[in-house]
Amino acid sequence: MITYIPDGTQEQAAISRTTHLAISAHQDDIEFMAYAPIAECFGNQDKWFGAIVVTDGAGSPRSGLYADYTDEQMKEVRVIEQKKAAMVGEYGFLAMLSHPSKEVKDAGNTKIVEELADLIRRARPKYLYTHNLADKHETHVATALKVIAALRTLSPEERPEKVYGCEVWRDLDWLCDDEKVYLDCGAHPNLMRCLSAVFDSQISGGKRYDLAAEGRRLANATFSASHACDTYEHLSNAENYEYFRGKIEDVLVYYTNGVSHSIFASEHFREADEIGIKLLVYREAEDAYDDQSVRFELNGDNVAAVYDSGFFEVAVQGMEIELLSSRWIYMDTEFNYIIELRAGGKEYLSEERGLANVIAMMDDDRSLL
Repeated sequence: MITYIPDGTQEQAAISRTTHLAISAHQDDIEFMAYAPIAECFGNQDKWFGAIVVTDGAGSPRSGLYADYTDEQMKEVRVIEQKKAAMVGEYGFLAMLSHPSKEVKDAGNTKIVEELADLIRRARPKYLYTHNLADKHETHVATALKVIAALRTLSPEERPEKVYGCEVWRDLDWLCDDEKVYLDCGAHPNLMRCLSAVFDSQISGGKRYDLAAEGRRLANATFSASHACDTYEHLSNAENYEYFRGKIEDVLVYYTNGVSHSIFASEHFREADEIGIKLLVYREAEDAYDDQSVRFELNGDNVAAVYDSGFFEVAVQGMEIELLSSRWIYMDTEFNYIIELRAGGKEYLSEERGLANVIAMMDDDRSLL
């Protein structure tokens, strides 16, 4: 791991002052997806931005000056470029884990999870930014899954208050407006362009990420609202990842063939910083929805996966349960599809399998966004 502290502060002191932390797959991802927190912390002694880059950058496209560079030479260039960005942006600290992409995409690789968990524990950020789970780039999704896995190993008090999934390889404008988090990127436009410009190996090497990222922010700012004047000059969208924890409030029906499962989290319990969870099985012909509840649903192959795990054999009222969900839209209706499920200290659906099943369902049905 390569650690860089731009202002020379002792390493642990630099890491522990972090309030906003971004974790990305590649060098330059952070500057393109998390400029809002960079700008918020810039020149502010009460807020500090930290950055963690997971891969070594060896597989990047190259042309022009960099056309004949070997992977080892590209790794060196990308380290230098990322350090330049950290200096320009006045980051509190920068950590580069330097793993090959294939290791990040290896679901069985726990070393990266452990490294991320250690750094998050040392930093204790209030806000964490990473890739969104609907990103088009496999390494970006794999990085997000590693971040989620790392957070799962931390105690609740060690976790950030909020985790945001940000745009890089795929916009998030398809999300319902009330489910998007708007990240204001309008401050210090000169800084924004300087941060993008330091990644010359990518820009001169064949990819104009700098123009594309700024164009997306401008488009988001204009097209975010159809019946109002622009509120922002530059805007990024982000997707919330929230963990839900509580006790099963009621078990109404167990699994039967042909019936899907839903978990409902009562808004009443959510407001009290506690999630009351109702396990419910329903048929499409029956109106079993509660307008005051947030609907969490098991769907696709995740239904059989959780059933086969034995969860419904042990689920009882008062049982501790934890879940992670991903928001999708089907036929103009929003769904919170469960991609991870734990109860009684046991994992019944892993995030890797759960997300893969949801994405497979999305690929099979193009009306699902």
